[in-house]
Amino acid sequence: MAQPKAINIAPSQYWEGNDGSWSTFAVQIGNPPQTVRVLPASSGSSIWAVLPEGCAAEDDPENCGTQRGVLFDPANSTTFQRVGGESDFFQLPYETEASLGYAGNAIVGYDNVELGWPGAGGPALPSQVIAGYADKDNMLGLLGLTPRPVNVTSFIDRKPSPLGTLANENKTIPSSYWAYTAGAQYRTPRTQASLVFGGYDSLRGDLSKGLVVPMSTDTNRDLVVAINSISITTPSPASNVSVTGLPILALIDSVVPDIWLPLSACQVFETAFGLTYNSTAGKYFINETQHTSLLAQNSSVTFSLSPSTSSPLSAQVPITLPYASFDLTASYPVGGLTPNQTSRYFPLQRAANSTQFTLGRTFFQETYISVDYPRSEFRLTQALFPTDPSTSNLISISAPGSSTTSSSPPPLGAIIGIAIGGALLLLALATFLFLRHRRSRSEAREKAMEEKLNQVDEALRRQNAAENEKLKPELDATTTAVGRERGRWELDADENEAKTPWSASEGGGDADEKYNFASPGGFVGLDARRHEVPDNMLNEAQGNDGAVEMNGRGVVGELDSRQRVELDAGDQGWKSRAVELPAEKYD
Repeated sequence: MAQPKAINIAPSQYWEGNDGSWSTFAVQIGNPPQTVRVLPASSGSSIWAVLPEGCAAEDDPENCGTQRGVLFDPANSTTFQRVGGESDFFQLPYETEASLGYAGNAIVGYDNVELGWPGAGGPALPSQVIAGYADKDNMLGLLGLTPRPVNVTSFIDRKPSPLGTLANENKTIPSSYWAYTAGAQYRTPRTQASLVFGGYDSLRGDLSKGLVVPMSTDTNRDLVVAINSISITTPSPASNVSVTGLPILALIDSVVPDIWLPLSACQVFETAFGLTYNSTAGKYFINETQHTSLLAQNSSVTFSLSPSTSSPLSAQVPITLPYASFDLTASYPVGGLTPNQTSRYFPLQRAANSTQFTLGRTFFQETYISVDYPRSEFRLTQALFPTDPSTSNLISISAPGSSTTSSSPPPLGAIIGIAIGGALLLLALATFLFLRHRRSRSEAREKAMEEKLNQVDEALRRQNAAENEKLKPELDATTTAVGRERGRWELDADENEAKTPWSASEGGGDADEKYNFASPGGFVGLDARRHEVPDNMLNEAQGNDGAVEMNGRGVVGELDSRQRVELDAGDQGWKSRAVELPAEKYD
């Protein structure tokens, strides 16, 4: 049976969004399939699709459905199973983004899904949780990336996420692992997003040079990284400005487009780029004159990242974003813009407190992230842009304890390691053959010497026998004490005794040999010998519940009725502190 391998989810080839130009992915929902275009959600576990009600407002443009990645109508799917009645709505799971003001309602149901365009042969995901929504906080639908199951009606009724289905249900991929970069429309050539399940694409990021960060135990904020410093560099006129208000811990979240930083940090950006904050819209809008000037400056922003704010400089990894990655265009209804308006804006937000510090989708344009849930860690590295954006080199990542499959040739370090290992193996084999040959020669010499000794022994025996025959015939019974034979016999007897198994010498059976324990009391050093456990002690050696659980129930469960009688008949003080044991346990 072939090992599961990483799969590449092909981008839709569309660039869309009302808060920038983003590379989306096609998802087919229901029967007959309705194809919608969505963005990856690093914090989500379900699939969000825009309902027809999402384009029903009076001021929505005529092409609203297209602008929202195509609408999904549950009524047109014969396989959609809605949770609850027609009037039942659920809050969208914005737990991660709630501190940024995100909220909304949705209808929820289960339906079959296929990733990718029709006919592309993408993976099929049965019975996925579909959230149909209308609000415009997220203009485009979302594809949840986490492997965590979704609880809709209760904690018992758990539905697998897309990644959980691929890794644990279908066994299509080797592990709960994903890798993503948002792509960059401003690059030449334009480079689409990359999304891989079960591994990563080595052409989009060199993870060996990246930062490894342990995942947080807070599942709503598990991708948190330290921003130790930010520098803004401009080549002409030359300048390098350090951002204040750092270090901080920031959430990495592809659901939101902006980068949220402390006010003092935002003010440094304002000065460096000549930005003006529109408090009504909550945006840094940029006019065409500024836009032309900022592009000519060709500035770059470098984030120095590490696992914690106390990490040394040697543990920090830089991620650099060119100014072009901040050159985004907003449209209806962002910042109060009407359907006929658009405006360039700088995707920076003033955070009110530490819960809002976020590196959003803008950051993903120049960053390659991989998330390894079995190992509870994620990696960040500078995104790579291959000359041919359509090429890929997938590296499969297996869960701990499994082998890792790679479609690429081994790196130079691995080749060197293999060569050294082979040389050491040959050296070990040569040493073994040499020692074996020398041992054979030594054994031959010893055998020849032993034969000579035996000959001498026999000659002495005959000589002694002849002399005793002539001089002391009454000592015949003791003549065998002379020579080597008796001494050799005593050695042989010791060897046989040492090799005699306990089961044979002390009455143990074959079944007893399955269980062993050290000397009584655990003082192995006092008696290094091992003894087999007799049949009548096998149950005593298997006390798993009491050892692992370490709670009242587990301890009580170790007692039987005989022990209970002995306790009851014992000291009154002990009895008064004894735990009452239910009688039915001992019937």
